[in-house]
Amino acid sequence: MQPDQTGDGSSNGGGTATENPAPIDGLEDGSADARTPDAGPVDAGIPDAGMADAGPLPEPPPLDPECAAMPPVMPEAPGQWREYTKSGDDYLQCGPSVSDGMGSVVFSDYRTGQSSAMNLRMWFWGEGSPASLESRDVFLPTNRFLAFGQSRGFLNFDSASRDSVTYLDSQTGEITHHPLDQDGSFVKAASDPNGGARGLLIDGTLKAYGPTGELLWSASTPMTGHVRAMGVDARGHTLIIMADGYGTETAKAQGLWVDASGQPGTPFLALMQAPTGYAAFYDFVPQVKEGLFLLATNSNGPRTWTAFAPLEPQGRQVPAWLANEPLGMMRLWRLEGGRGYIRWHIRSPCQSELEFLTPSGKSCGTTRIPQNPKLPGYCGMLSRGSDGTVIETFPVFGETLPNSDFVYRVTCTFRWWPALFP
Repeated sequence: MQPDQTGDGSSNGGGTATENPAPIDGLEDGSADARTPDAGPVDAGIPDAGMADAGPLPEPPPLDPECAAMPPVMPEAPGQWREYTKSGDDYLQCGPSVSDGMGSVVFSDYRTGQSSAMNLRMWFWGEGSPASLESRDVFLPTNRFLAFGQSRGFLNFDSASRDSVTYLDSQTGEITHHPLDQDGSFVKAASDPNGGARGLLIDGTLKAYGPTGELLWSASTPMTGHVRAMGVDARGHTLIIMADGYGTETAKAQGLWVDASGQPGTPFLALMQAPTGYAAFYDFVPQVKEGLFLLATNSNGPRTWTAFAPLEPQGRQVPAWLANEPLGMMRLWRLEGGRGYIRWHIRSPCQSELEFLTPSGKSCGTTRIPQNPKLPGYCGMLSRGSDGTVIETFPVFGETLPNSDFVYRVTCTFRWWPALFP
């Protein structure tokens, strides 16, 4: 775990962090000339006759008060980003990526056939200065990287010989393991918007962990079936959704609230038609102040949103702005402090856009994510840290090496914008 310096772009299984220059509008040499060719000299002493009676320019319209609390919305993310690549043979697989609340990021990769070997590459700010970007390799003996960014590090729910919670300090690179105090394994984990996380064991035990992995409380719940989703709202209340069934189209789903102090409620009917099977997908999104939104869908069915008020044993209709989601919507993120939401959608072909919404669902503008010129036509998956850092993780790219019919190389590519939307 010794720090090393930024590489030179080689693809020998290591990695590099680079900044791509931003495109410059104007002439080919980067200059810009607003004058029309052959227009002749401009006489500054003679006013334009067409502007003599035009009066003062109109003032720009005032910023919407609801949008004033949102992060600055730019038409397109800067063309300068940081990039990390890792190359290897065709056993190399790209893993998840995550960022903390201080500008540090972690990328993961693993090799198929190795059950307990996860390689992490962490980039962090030396002494808090962007000019001192450093990186270090971290080897994590686990077959799972399910990490959540914290203010100064990362919480990971490990699964090796015995499940544990691991804390990776992004300032020192030190790893702290917090073993379970009982037998079992985690079936679900969820981040707490206030810091820390929740982990649900196979026997229905729910555990709350602090930002550095310390155990806060443990509660026994009756949710021991096929747990489909778990979410934590902005007040620290946890909602668990369980629906049995593998080959059926839909099934009834039970819900259970556990309050912020670890007191379980009573199970209730959460969804009349919950998707089941291997293609089922569930995603919890904390609402701005309290409560949760739940997305439930599968590859062949419609996308259904349900709202849950805190500790209320029933679902509600979601607001119209969410029910009528735009085509190509991928994810919805809650902005820190309850300022609103960011909605990620993809326009064809492979054009990611981030739309900023107020708590009432009013749009405050859209930022486009420029395509990666090194991977034209490849769509990346976006994630966002609590400090506004945006990471794009691309699917593995494979190629046959020049002058060889047998040597095959694959590359994992990640790029990120530190504190893009603070």
